[in-house]
Amino acid sequence: ITTTAAQHDANWGASNRSIWLYDNNRDGRSTYVFNISAPVQPDGSYPVLAGGAYGPVFPDFQSELGFDDTALGTARKLPSGNVLSCDCINGLAVFIEEDGTISKELKLTDNISGSAVASAPSAFRFLAYEHDYPGVRKLLNP
Repeated sequence: ITTTAAQHDANWGASNRSIWLYDNNRDGRSTYVFNISAPVQPDGSYPVLAGGAYGPVFPDFQSELGFDDTALGTARKLPSGNVLSCDCINGLAVFIEEDGTISKELKLTDNISGSAVASAPSAFRFLAYEHDYPGVRKLLNP
């Protein structure tokens, strides 16, 4: 990674010191999701690279989302191995495969009819829970 624009929602991976990031307008035209593995020295500190920056130089994973979202966003690794991201302004959840391709997009709906609305509600960020998560079980089986 040589430059980033506006990272949001940094999340530590469950293992291997990976960090998932959502980056708005990284190249002046598009939003990206990427993952980096932070190099760590034996004493637990992070090494400073030449020029005063922290590594790594290149991401382990990167996916261009194909839109320029100007709001906060999401980059969450799901138990399935896919990544959840979003176009917050347009209320669009985006599911990204492990190879970086977008596999599914879901539009937010209105809460009454369940149908997509002409101007979808915006969202701050998206979270996902497995169907057997206790809170989800209770919602599905009151």
